[in-house]
Amino acid sequence: MRTTSPIVSDISCHVDLHVGPPRNHRAEFHVYSMTRKCPTRQVFVRGGRSHCIDSCSAETMCGEVRVPENHLNPCYVCNSTGHNCRALPRLKTRSFEEDVSTELNDNTLNNDTQVSSFEEEEVEPEGVEDTDFVLYVSAVETERCRRGLTVAYASHCQQESALDRPVAGHANFCPGELSTKYRDLPSVLSTVKHEMLHALGFSVSLFAFYRDDDGEPLTPRRPDTGNPPLDEELQIHKWSDRVVRNVTRKRWMIRGGYIDRTFHMVVTPRVVKEVRDHFNCSELEGAELEDQGGDGTALTHWEKRVFEVSGNENL
Repeated sequence: MRTTSPIVSDISCHVDLHVGPPRNHRAEFHVYSMTRKCPTRQVFVRGGRSHCIDSCSAETMCGEVRVPENHLNPCYVCNSTGHNCRALPRLKTRSFEEDVSTELNDNTLNNDTQVSSFEEEEVEPEGVEDTDFVLYVSAVETERCRRGLTVAYASHCQQESALDRPVAGHANFCPGELSTKYRDLPSVLSTVKHEMLHALGFSVSLFAFYRDDDGEPLTPRRPDTGNPPLDEELQIHKWSDRVVRNVTRKRWMIRGGYIDRTFHMVVTPRVVKEVRDHFNCSELEGAELEDQGGDGTALTHWEKRVFEVSGNENL
């Protein structure tokens, strides 16, 4: 809902979350740290780490938030041929004052003058301890906010290598579309929960990385990259029909008669169980995905016609 009095403006913060691992995998909290961005899209992968060419970007963004320096990994680089790969030392500027005296013609002038000096020292990476997901939250009026009365948007920023689980995400809430009225608080809280689910993994860009209860990929991986195949046209990793499947309904009634209509349905075992219980229907193939709205809406939300009517978009 649009309001002329923004609830917040140009602020950001981060929230540490603990997220459970797949069944049969022991929970291990660790030190979270994020990979630095590279100036170009070309990177070398060495020892499971991405290496930039010669240098890293001056800042790393997660959504609209600049990631704090102590949340970042060291800058890993290689030369332009992929050799001499290494971690650049993380330097911190330290200032101090020292006493100096100036002598002129055997006379001491300005004795014990304090002069500020600066030197760089190498520091150890810090990270965020006992955390396995960091959510960077902002409330900034962006160009995306001004398109289509967008209230908020969110996504993941980085995945961990072992199980492809998102370890960092962002959510931006558009100040001009947030109501400060008390009666609208439930709607605002629902929006916050909705965006957190996107950052935690309910996104078309992550479907191909979904795994079963034992941590095994539901989509086959390429032997050369270890990732699912890439859809070159859409620039997203393509999922298998064990995650999302096309289901065709015969004789779908419309105003002018009947048609055959095809839906995209999430068919992972957990979703199938939940949706059958929710609708008390043992024959449902899965949960239908939204097919309208363009990028950021289609295939990235449950079908509004089905789930908002049922009163439980989040199942």
